[in-house]
Amino acid sequence: MDVWLLHGLLATVAILIIFPIGILRYRYTFTNAWLSHTTLQSFGLAFTLIDTATGLMRGRDYMQMHQSAGLILTVLLLSQLCLGHTTRNAHVDGVARRYIGWAHLVQGCSCLAVGWFSVVTGLVLAGHKSAFIILVGLSSAAEVTAIPVILGSTRWRRFGYIAITDDKEANSSCSAC
Repeated sequence: MDVWLLHGLLATVAILIIFPIGILRYRYTFTNAWLSHTTLQSFGLAFTLIDTATGLMRGRDYMQMHQSAGLILTVLLLSQLCLGHTTRNAHVDGVARRYIGWAHLVQGCSCLAVGWFSVVTGLVLAGHKSAFIILVGLSSAAEVTAIPVILGSTRWRRFGYIAITDDKEANSSCSAC
């Protein structure tokens, strides 16, 4: 198998599939949410580290946008690991944990955006047809828009800012429903 094909497949699977599923598993799984999130994100990080190593060993020009984005993504993901570990640390008080949690959330969305940029620029670098690149770019843009919206809405629901009810009488009495 061609090394560049392996490089592209690992990055695409990690960035477009594993990381988003890991985020959504944490938000929508109520039993073992942290464990499933951590396991998926660890696999994605391992894919990304292997991917970065192959890119560094085989690459020649490190001044291109794709290589810069890939290196920035790797640094962001490693610091994201530290932030995630810190939010689970029992020695961090409630207020600091809340701010670290928000930083973890915002940086996670930034990692996705940088990763998707890296995938699209990698496709351009590999010489793929423009229709395929546009398709991947549009799906990436849809994910980059949808995941923060989903994360924001679930965070609001968790803290009770949006009333969620399954009561049919409460829903039928609403004039706007």
